[in-house]
Amino acid sequence: MENRQLFIRICDNSEDNDSIPLMLLSNVLKGIQQTFYYIGLSEARYEVKSKIGRIPTEIRRSCALRKRLVQSGSFEMIAEVVEPDGQLRIHGDVGLQARDSFLRIIGLLSDDSGVESLKDVIVDSILRRTILRSVQSYCPKMGDHWSVGFGPSFQQITAALNPYVSDNIQNILIEPEMEHRHIAGELIRVHLDENKLSLYYKPTGRVLDCLYDPELENFIIDNLRGLIQVRGKIQLNDRDEPDRIVESYAVTEINLEPLKLFQASAKGTTIKFTHPLKFEFTFDEEEQEACLWNENLNIYAVGSTREKAILEIEEDIIWLWKEYVNTPNNELTEDACELKLKLEEIFEEVSIDNGCSG
Repeated sequence: MENRQLFIRICDNSEDNDSIPLMLLSNVLKGIQQTFYYIGLSEARYEVKSKIGRIPTEIRRSCALRKRLVQSGSFEMIAEVVEPDGQLRIHGDVGLQARDSFLRIIGLLSDDSGVESLKDVIVDSILRRTILRSVQSYCPKMGDHWSVGFGPSFQQITAALNPYVSDNIQNILIEPEMEHRHIAGELIRVHLDENKLSLYYKPTGRVLDCLYDPELENFIIDNLRGLIQVRGKIQLNDRDEPDRIVESYAVTEINLEPLKLFQASAKGTTIKFTHPLKFEFTFDEEEQEACLWNENLNIYAVGSTREKAILEIEEDIIWLWKEYVNTPNNELTEDACELKLKLEEIFEEVSIDNGCSG
């Protein structure tokens, strides 16, 4: 059985070192758990929008830390990541991956030369900055007489938080952050002589400019005052909001037509339908999300683009088939049985690719 433990040591270097304030302990432990949740989002490849709201239930369940009771002189405790739950929709041992990444992140923050490697551990810039702020919230500041150490065992405390780490985090956060992402908004102005367009970005109420390929001129003119999406290199401000479009890679319109789905495929499973499933489509400018939903089945999915929302809806349908259609009625609630009946009427053929070829 793999080692799922994270050893934590809080050291008090002041003269009165036979006790630790409960508020200090509470703040540190709460912050560590919150950091685990954010890292879990990254490990599970969650798509993050302009802000992180409530942590999904599956991440909370996968990355929960529980205190193991040990005898100790100073305050030492063993936190153990829960075992993976096979019934959750996320795949892999996200909790254990989060523990390993947590130790690596703290180790990199302790070493000035390792800070650049943070981008390899946490690819998403919004999650990365959120994780850094989370760590900084329970990191000792200059003048504090305590430190926190972490490791796979008490004999291997390999990473530590100290006042210098807090300074390192602050230096990282004040640097302009670049991210490759989609920005959507109303096309309000066009400068044909400069091949430059301006779109209104509703989440911040700002107008963002970018250059476009001259070959797109007719498309740009036709979509003036319409909703467009720009994919490019975006500079973020200290609130992780788009501050400037440094470079645009593509400018496209946002297709608001309803979707007709004839089949769904995800993770080697394909389901064909008896008739096309119709999904309404909208784009939420405030949340920067493409939204698809089917009222009859009460299925709803979002993504940064229409294409990503479609992939999400197909994964949801496959998950519903596995969780409901394959489950005996006596193990389902009344509402779940009703949904199962609807799905059985819709699903015509299910094929599973086992990866073997004849």
